[in-house]
Amino acid sequence: MTFHHKSLIIFCALLAGAQPAMTQDDKVTGSVDIYKDFDARLLESNKINLSPTLPPIDTNTVRQDYIVPPRPLTIDYEAPQLRPLGMRSGKKEDPYNGFAKLGGGVPKTFWGEAGYYFSSGEQFDGKVWVRHHSLNADNSVENQRFFNN
Repeated sequence: MTFHHKSLIIFCALLAGAQPAMTQDDKVTGSVDIYKDFDARLLESNKINLSPTLPPIDTNTVRQDYIVPPRPLTIDYEAPQLRPLGMRSGKKEDPYNGFAKLGGGVPKTFWGEAGYYFSSGEQFDGKVWVRHHSLNADNSVENQRFFNN
């Protein structure tokens, strides 16, 4: 079975290689002489006048008979029982009161952010937040250095 596949692949490769040999070799080269421009004209024709007419109005009323099979109009069914679905609450996670983020970049870009939340029962709560963003390009560009605190 493998032999047939190999021979088929070889035949297709030879056929593809022979394709350029069968191309047109006698190309027409030279110039084209134009004696006059193309002038498209329609021949004279007689206009056909058509006057549309409406069909006569049919005022006859057609009696239509419908056959409706009888169906029960009252359906007895039990009222559904509505009850709430109980869902368990998720596990309560421990709160984190503080966080910190640090970062850096090129050229000499530093970024940092930190915060902390503290409380004393229901009477007092507060937070401290610090942020710093700076860039220093060694004075190669005027007004390039900045700090955002």
